[in-house]
Amino acid sequence: MSAEFLAALRSRFPQAVDRASADHPAVDVPLAEVVAVLKFLRDEQAFDLLMDVTAIDWAEGANPRFTVVYHLLSTTRAGSYVRVAAPCSGSAEAPVAPSVTALWP
Repeated sequence: MSAEFLAALRSRFPQAVDRASADHPAVDVPLAEVVAVLKFLRDEQAFDLLMDVTAIDWAEGANPRFTVVYHLLSTTRAGSYVRVAAPCSGSAEAPVAPSVTALWP
């Protein structure tokens, strides 16, 4: 089942690439597409629960310095969990990532 939603995601968003992960499917997407990707996963692939929004600090000197990671779960398809990561824009002092409160109020 993981392969099905990932294939659908890659078909719709060709810039989505697999992200190394030992436990769950994970993808990297461009920041400009992250809201559309999350909306697609919610509306068309049943990932109805935003479990967490986290960030990775790659340390001083990295470009981009920060990556935002959205953790999604499907409450209707057992075992369906995915991480979607996107590099933040802005500076190290003021990183920017889009809000997804319109998708998960």
